[in-house]
Amino acid sequence: MSNRVLTLGLVGLFTLATAVSRAQDVAGPAGIRCNDYSFAVEINNYYGDGDAVLAKVEKAKPDLSSRRVFAVCVEARGKAEVLFFERVPGTEQFKVSRWKGSFASARDLSEKIHKTVLDTHGRLCIGEQVKGLLVQACGAGLVDDGIVPAPASAAAVLRHLLKPLGGAYLSVQIIQLC
Repeated sequence: MSNRVLTLGLVGLFTLATAVSRAQDVAGPAGIRCNDYSFAVEINNYYGDGDAVLAKVEKAKPDLSSRRVFAVCVEARGKAEVLFFERVPGTEQFKVSRWKGSFASARDLSEKIHKTVLDTHGRLCIGEQVKGLLVQACGAGLVDDGIVPAPASAAAVLRHLLKPLGGAYLSVQIIQLC
């Protein structure tokens, strides 16, 4: 019976150590805790013209304002635009960074983000990992777009991005990080 107690105790200790390790690994910068841990990343793709994509996003209702970090990628007509949103600590505002490039560059960036998500194994702060990736991959092309209030909805984030594209067929990727 003492072996059974010892085994259960070791399993419990291992489980606790794993939970503590995971909790420490997903802390954001300067001790900011991620609202959703790095193992809760969501990446959703929507296709169609602007109206169709907006209708799909409004139906899905991704809750971007609950995240510390999220990104949006819009691809159409051989070009792409990425907006990276990072919550300003202690506020309901987000710092926005913007990158514009070719469709091929965006596909490469998307693959790197996907690989980064998988390589972190749900550990480390995925928002910080992707931010580092964007800074490295985009260089001076990643520009500061200012501070904005928390978005009312994901559709609100997309409206101004999609309007200039008219009826073009497009791809929108919403990347909910931490």
